[in-house]
Amino acid sequence: MKIDGVAVNYDCTSFYLKKQHMCFGCGYILEARRRDVVVNTGTPEAKKYQLSTAETFSHGFSHSNILVTTFFFYCPSCGRSYEVRELINLEREQKRKEKRVRNGLSGFSLTVE
Repeated sequence: MKIDGVAVNYDCTSFYLKKQHMCFGCGYILEARRRDVVVNTGTPEAKKYQLSTAETFSHGFSHSNILVTTFFFYCPSCGRSYEVRELINLEREQKRKEKRVRNGLSGFSLTVE
């Protein structure tokens, strides 16, 4: 299969990729991993990736095969994988919960008699 271009999709900064993250399933430290996928721009699958940043080797962009590099996090202990956006959202939600607990608002509603 001929590759007509290359695109790298960063859903986060390089600092975020190098930072330690914990698995929400088992608590083990996650590994940042790279995934390379060849995507044809004429298929519906291409809509999942940001191909506007692709460097193409040919003059035409329609129906080109683009090598797309994305990143994800993998837990070597339990085998679970997290997409970058998914992990960011899980960590934000965890921080919100911790903040509520620190402020004494852990989901209880107060009623005044």
